[in-house]
Amino acid sequence: MMEGGSPIDASHGPGPMTRMCLMPAEQWEIRDTWHTMGLRGTGSHHVALTDVLVPDENFFEFPFGTSFAPDPIFAKFLEHMMLAHAAVPVGIAEGAIMDLVKVAGSGVKQLFMTTPLVETERFKEGVARLDADLKAARALLEAEAARVWQNPERSTVKDISRVAEQRQAAVWITAACVRVAEGCFELAGSRAVYETSPLQRRVRDLRVAAQHVAVHPRHYVAAGTAMLARMS
Repeated sequence: MMEGGSPIDASHGPGPMTRMCLMPAEQWEIRDTWHTMGLRGTGSHHVALTDVLVPDENFFEFPFGTSFAPDPIFAKFLEHMMLAHAAVPVGIAEGAIMDLVKVAGSGVKQLFMTTPLVETERFKEGVARLDADLKAARALLEAEAARVWQNPERSTVKDISRVAEQRQAAVWITAACVRVAEGCFELAGSRAVYETSPLQRRVRDLRVAAQHVAVHPRHYVAAGTAMLARMS
């Protein structure tokens, strides 16, 4: 948010005030800017409102502030929005493991190997480790989502730890899923490098997902601050 050409300070801490709004779709201009290496199908283009008055009740501060609707589901919107950015990587990583198993199950053999890939100890150990990483990521996602719903109170400007912990979980989950996809890519061997391979697309999609501001590693700072305050 700007005033007189300068950013307005956020009420909940350092940094500029960032607000979100809801408006009817016909008032938005979609700008064709989403030409990326991954997640190409999301259509995450820029949008713009030009000479449109947004009512105060359609605004809310991010990641804190009064919700735009009194309904309990919308009251939890901001906290769950953090976790939503982690749910997508979990799904992509799960798809990567499924793609890997399908490739190995076709009976392929790596160069200079007489044993099918799926029967080698390296493959079995590798896919088990990747599956364990995925299970850990999914378990953290489900645990954090359950914790949000079990707390009936809304997040407030005085309780930064609640959103900080969602960010912490989302950052870790996304990074873990990137490792899973890249591990699948490596285990699949040279077949994964071709454009026809779904594994190279899984890696590209997760790398783009990991670049999102919601899952940037710098959010560990806020989570660490909240943890130290809780334990002191």
